[in-house]
Amino acid sequence: MNRHVVAASLLILALAEEGCRRRRRRADDEDDQQQTMQQPGMMQPGMQPGMQPGMQPGMMQPGMMQPGMQPGMQPGMQPGMMQPGMQPGMQPGMQPGMQPGMQPGMQPTQPTAGGGGRMGVARLSGSIAMGATIAGALEQGDNTLEDQSLGDDYGIMLTAGMPVTIVVRGGPRTDAPGQMVDAYAMLGINGTTLATNDDIGAGNLNSRIVYTPTTTGMHTLRVSTAGSGLKMGAYTVTVFPGANPMAL
Repeated sequence: MNRHVVAASLLILALAEEGCRRRRRRADDEDDQQQTMQQPGMMQPGMQPGMQPGMQPGMMQPGMMQPGMQPGMQPGMQPGMMQPGMQPGMQPGMQPGMQPGMQPGMQPTQPTAGGGGRMGVARLSGSIAMGATIAGALEQGDNTLEDQSLGDDYGIMLTAGMPVTIVVRGGPRTDAPGQMVDAYAMLGINGTTLATNDDIGAGNLNSRIVYTPTTTGMHTLRVSTAGSGLKMGAYTVTVFPGANPMAL
């Protein structure tokens, strides 16, 4: 009987020691696996290519763009949404203070009626095709220039080396019956003045610009009035191909 008790006790001790050895081996294996996973460049179970440790599937890495995102958009933004810091009316890529039509690096300027320097960038009233004549009017709601006169801006596509003649004819003034609009014409590109004209000649208050562009692209014609202050009235504009210094 005592021999059986001793044998059972020895068996229990052997099983206990074997259990301890197995637990130590499992603990050592887990430590080795964790150390291996933490080595640089190794992926954890369930990670996808490009994921960083701690990221869950579907999470974005810093600097990554989601499908359909545009440059400058932040996670969660939808196409067409305003970017942080944008003001109403601003387009993507525009910086605060930029006016429509400005290029990065250009400084905003108040549209001016004076000749030379920068004519600034203002809202376009429309465009004029080569050889076309359009009718317009300076009236309340038009661009207000720095000298408080009014101005209408039109886009004109010009080709480098191809001369153009622009004639602006003043019509009756609506704010001073019996008087005619003393037209003032300015031609520019990207807010910089290229050519100006006040009167065609003595006694002729119309304006004529003969110019040969050096750059191909959209130019801006500004129709305004000579002198400062508010003056309103009708006008017409004709864009002639070629140089015609006698055009009226």
